[in-house]
Amino acid sequence: MDFSGAPFNTLVLVFVATTLLAVGLGTTGKMLRRTISNGPLLLGALAANVILIPALGWGLAEILALNGPTFIALVLAAASPGGPFGAKLAQIQRGDAVAGAALMAILAVIASVTVPILVAFILSTARVGGVDDISIAVGPLIVRIAISQVVPFALGMAARAASARTANRAQPAALLMSTVTFVILLAWILIEGFGDVVRLAGPFLLGAVTLIGLAVLFGAVLAPGPAEIRTTAGAIAGVRNAAPMLAVIAAEFADEPGILPAVAAIVLVELFLQLPWNLWLARRRARV
Repeated sequence: MDFSGAPFNTLVLVFVATTLLAVGLGTTGKMLRRTISNGPLLLGALAANVILIPALGWGLAEILALNGPTFIALVLAAASPGGPFGAKLAQIQRGDAVAGAALMAILAVIASVTVPILVAFILSTARVGGVDDISIAVGPLIVRIAISQVVPFALGMAARAASARTANRAQPAALLMSTVTFVILLAWILIEGFGDVVRLAGPFLLGAVTLIGLAVLFGAVLAPGPAEIRTTAGAIAGVRNAAPMLAVIAAEFADEPGILPAVAAIVLVELFLQLPWNLWLARRRARV
């Protein structure tokens, strides 16, 4: 199983770029200023997503004695905040959709710098079984992720600032391209790595469920304000960002079997855990 070829890497690049372009097209300066000016909310989100959840992922990987590929996958997921689906969950649950979109955008941009640093630190310090000589070139990886994430995001915001009507027309196309490429990537990983997916051990799946469940809890508990804000922050924290995960794997672990299927499994765990909870919140709030 080889995911290091040009077709796969091109799909990863298109997915990452169109995802962040779509986020930028839907983000205004007013949204960002509103969230940044809410210091307690922003600090709580940063504490949960950049400190506590990465530490949780590392701890779970160590305690469960995961093998190399599943260890790396869990650390990558824990270190990668700002998954775009989190903003959609904020809408589904009838939470604070504006705060959710802004938080997600801020975390996705910050992840361009924090993910390579956190992953390099954890994997160089941890006891990763079965994988030798883990050495991540942090600087080039930051540049690579920043170019593929921050530049499309900035272009999207600039387009929206220039013409909201044009941005509103372009965003569905960017979202569609992001969704299609992600589905293709996920299907490719699951089909090509079917054997690796089937062989995923119980401890790893337990770690994935625990990571996502506690991420939601950390995000909600550390967010100040009414219930709608807290559950929105929890939904954002419980969706990890596949874009930097795939970028790191493509750059550093493309020839390491088992990592991509494990990441795909974490994405599926997110969906299975998050959708029922957010739909329940939506039904409950619709009755109020």
